[in-house]
Amino acid sequence: RKYNPEYNWNLEFGYRAFTKKHNFDITFFYMKRENQQVQISTQMDENPSSYTYYTANATSGYNYGFELGEQYAINKNLILSMNAGYLKTWVDSYKFIDPTDGIEIILGGREGAHAPAYTFSTTLDYTLPAGIGFNIEYLGKDWFYISDNSDQKTDNYTLLNASINYKFKSTSITVWGKNLTDERYIVKGFYFALEPPDWTNKFYKQWGDPVEYGLTIQFEF
Repeated sequence: RKYNPEYNWNLEFGYRAFTKKHNFDITFFYMKRENQQVQISTQMDENPSSYTYYTANATSGYNYGFELGEQYAINKNLILSMNAGYLKTWVDSYKFIDPTDGIEIILGGREGAHAPAYTFSTTLDYTLPAGIGFNIEYLGKDWFYISDNSDQKTDNYTLLNASINYKFKSTSITVWGKNLTDERYIVKGFYFALEPPDWTNKFYKQWGDPVEYGLTIQFEF
């Protein structure tokens, strides 16, 4: 199955500022998309193994938003870092011929797939003179559509990570934990027929990792 090239016009503007205690940067961007490429999922009737994705062309669309980063040294041992992003996407309406039955349907007229409207993270690093460091990270992501021809979408979520690190000469020991609140969140989804005898389309979810703990030891030579 062939698809045509996509052409983009990009505009970007940024600003950065640096001091001894404070670093700040922000970037604004805009993208005009012509002959936009989209990801379509399809499946032959009653054949789960035929479920697949392929690339097709919509008409036009756009992306715009900004990315923001800030780092502030509260004191010589404590550093606060913050990052945030906002993304607005749009795919204009277009006609699509379903290869399984030849029916023409209208897609688009909404946000693009796998394009969360916001992402953010906040990190606090605390270092002691004895070589011990603490790190706490709080991050989040907005919902997004799982594919360009499906109305199913994920949920927004937040995660909490933390670690304690000890470094002595060439040895580093880190005790870490990820998703400490044991958040149940979707990272990817599929909408297709898998279960006989009715072969009804259902939303199948791929979940993110549950709470994890670990120990990492590193040696530098």
